[in-house]
Amino acid sequence: MVEKHSHKNNMIEDGKYAFLIHALTDCDVVLKEAVAIFQDHKRKTTVTLHGLETAVNKTITMALQLQCKVACDLQMNILTSSVDLIDKLELIAEDIENEGLKHTCSNIHIELTNA
Repeated sequence: MVEKHSHKNNMIEDGKYAFLIHALTDCDVVLKEAVAIFQDHKRKTTVTLHGLETAVNKTITMALQLQCKVACDLQMNILTSSVDLIDKLELIAEDIENEGLKHTCSNIHIELTNA
């Protein structure tokens, strides 16, 4: 028996849904779920895709595929950001700030709303 997915797992509030996309995300599953959300709702609905680090390109591709698969016009808003992270702290001296191995975590937030 095939289990039917519940959109409630990704609902953040009424009519708004969010998906976190990372390197191991099965994009086909997320894409099917997002298409179903837009098909099931006749009123204004928003799906936000949050892509992290190496999944930024995957998230953009998924948003464009979603735009093609949904029968209604979708408005797309995109926000990118990055955060500097410190992996390991090393104390240089008591009076000097900690230095460590820094890297930047890039992410993208793509909000798709039906018109």
